[in-house]
Amino acid sequence: KDRANYLGFKGFGKTYKAYEKSQNKAQNIPIGNTTAFDGQKVELLCGDYVCDDTGVYMPCNGFMQTICMHPVMPVERLVNIDTGEEKLKIAYRSTKAWRETVASKETLGSASQIVKLWSKGISVTSKTAKDLAEYIAFMEIKNIDKLATTSSVGRLGWIGTGDEKKFAPYVDGIVFDGEDYCKRLFESVRQQGSFERWVETVNEVRKNCKTARIVLAGAFASVLLKDFNLHPFFIHIYGGAGLGKTLLLCLAASVYASPIKGDYITTFNSTVSPLVMVYPITE
Repeated sequence: KDRANYLGFKGFGKTYKAYEKSQNKAQNIPIGNTTAFDGQKVELLCGDYVCDDTGVYMPCNGFMQTICMHPVMPVERLVNIDTGEEKLKIAYRSTKAWRETVASKETLGSASQIVKLWSKGISVTSKTAKDLAEYIAFMEIKNIDKLATTSSVGRLGWIGTGDEKKFAPYVDGIVFDGEDYCKRLFESVRQQGSFERWVETVNEVRKNCKTARIVLAGAFASVLLKDFNLHPFFIHIYGGAGLGKTLLLCLAASVYASPIKGDYITTFNSTVSPLVMVYPITE
């Protein structure tokens, strides 16, 4: 310092301390520090955070502050094609296997809301909520080019117009981002089994049951209502026990989805509203 002053460099002490501080930081946190979770879907830059199989930490005053006691990281951005709302898919490993959940940015960015992830198996409390919210936000911004962006929907039904018009969930590259109670409904609409066997069975039923023909016609017509600007309709089937009402219900549901009760088939007091709603009749 004296030598520097002699040579006319009056700010040597201040400059040296700044350099020393930068070197200490560089030694503690390597440049380009990345996540090191075993089995992670993508490797992300994590800045000053330490991310390994024991959890997520932040160096603070000579000790490690715990952000989360197990691996957790954003792995995908979802953009809803109807609303433009963005959500994040969060991957975490609180047990042996990796799991994933989708949450809105409103939830992830709020200390009072992010604690809801506790019910999903993510270790977060009112004490760590703010730190976890900041970590998730940092990871998304820091890795905006690394996180895949996927179009999403929160409903069943038609998407797009004209020649590009398609029916969700039968659309490649689009994932479901809705509430958990709707997820089972969305996933129940799928192709399964032998189509030829289904057609053979349905044709046989139609030959012998006029009511079955009505029910099937109603099921197929339901998806055409929007294009023809028509109102929804009900098919009311009534009668005593053992006449096959529930079987007819399953037949109608099988046109689009799983005919198992609780998947696609629901009741009047359900908050879920499928595109084609078929109801059992109370005895």
